[in-house]
Amino acid sequence: MKKLLSYICLVLAISCLWGCGPDGGPEIDPEPVAGSYVPVKLQLGVVASKETTRAGYSDSLNTSGELMKNWFVVIARNHQIDTIITNTPYHSGEQERALDDCWVRLQPGKYVFYSFANIQPSELGLEGKKKGDELPDDFEQYKYHVEIPKLAFADHWTDFGDDSQPFFKNGIPMSNRQEIAISKDTRTVDLEVIRMVAKVQLSITNTSSHPIAIKKVVLSDQTPNSIENLMLFPAADAVDEQGIAHVGKPNLCTQQKQVVTYEGLNDKNGYVVSAHGGKQYIRFYVNESEATDENKYFVLQLHTDDGNGGELTHRYAMLNWRQMCRNDFRMIPIQLDDYAIEWHVEAFSPIGVLPQVEEDNNNLTVTFGYYGEFHIIPKVRKISNQQLVDSWNISNQQVSEVVSTPAGEAGTCIFDTKPCWNSVSRRIEGEMGNRSGTSVYQLKMTLNVNGDRLTLARKVRFVMNPVNFLIENERK
Repeated sequence: MKKLLSYICLVLAISCLWGCGPDGGPEIDPEPVAGSYVPVKLQLGVVASKETTRAGYSDSLNTSGELMKNWFVVIARNHQIDTIITNTPYHSGEQERALDDCWVRLQPGKYVFYSFANIQPSELGLEGKKKGDELPDDFEQYKYHVEIPKLAFADHWTDFGDDSQPFFKNGIPMSNRQEIAISKDTRTVDLEVIRMVAKVQLSITNTSSHPIAIKKVVLSDQTPNSIENLMLFPAADAVDEQGIAHVGKPNLCTQQKQVVTYEGLNDKNGYVVSAHGGKQYIRFYVNESEATDENKYFVLQLHTDDGNGGELTHRYAMLNWRQMCRNDFRMIPIQLDDYAIEWHVEAFSPIGVLPQVEEDNNNLTVTFGYYGEFHIIPKVRKISNQQLVDSWNISNQQVSEVVSTPAGEAGTCIFDTKPCWNSVSRRIEGEMGNRSGTSVYQLKMTLNVNGDRLTLARKVRFVMNPVNFLIENERK
């Protein structure tokens, strides 16, 4: 999972310019001038992934439309504007930039640097502001509006460009806030602007024997595309193992969540992924969000045809991540196949507390109200002809725990005996305890069909909500 960062590097040198020329301004004597001012040269650089070093400015993950088309920096002390630095707008059709520079000067002291890219001062109440003016009230709590309801397709992930991203014609908005102390000996200062949205890319492989048309993509628990739906500035940075700062959590301004449908797929006819290993890529952007479902997972749906001209089927993926921070880059591989898993659940419980079973076509949720032994028996059916398939196998290593709450060994989590695969009876067996909680397991099934060897990955979610028989009897 990649993080995409845009860095603004401020390197101190000499000048008194309040704006920047197209080439960054003239060369100036690097020695400090007499008096109290410290010379400052601003050098703007862009780097996208946390693995990329600042020195190289190399970013193989960025594509057109994701760099700087314009920028400005507000330098303030005690909520009062000291300097506003703006670049010369790039000419229409000019390639967006990864590097830029300009000049300014500052007195020693503590400053707050507000850095922006692909945002206009007028959007933030800063139009006409000058040195000595107060910042707008509650500037640091400003909210911003980003709307991103579209998808882009490509045959290769490097093929995405401006034409595939019509929702960011002015560039992805970026921002940041940093407190920096300037002394007379300061020569360099690094600032970073951070994209205000996350990027999701689906790598889709069709392993079936027929083409499959993708109709739409649906993603749960998203911050809605409403007015002022994002905080202007990111949450505090976190530092990873490589010492590179990045956004560690979403900075949410609303707790409202919605299921977002991303359409625009080839004039509503769907986008066809060819058979026998055909591959396509889908890219879209999302607002900072935090999952709020019971297990705190986002649920991704691909709405497709059945590959045989039939009705739409929903293909679900319970993703193993719970937050989407601004500037995240989430790459999700998805395999489309021609097989669905059907589930039969056996539980040895009183009639009134038999488990509730929910099937999302392929994934399974089983909610228990009573402890005891249970069996889960899978069957495989070919979608295109609706015939059962017997040539499949599951090893015990292919039934693995993803996450459990509470976590721990059997007897401390929701299970008295954790689920495992019985190869003789061809079923998952386990024993539920009497402790509330959830657990998600991944099942991998190997199919051998017509010489093709395929692996189907599905998720099984166990939920334990113990029934209080005393309360139930009082209700009756």
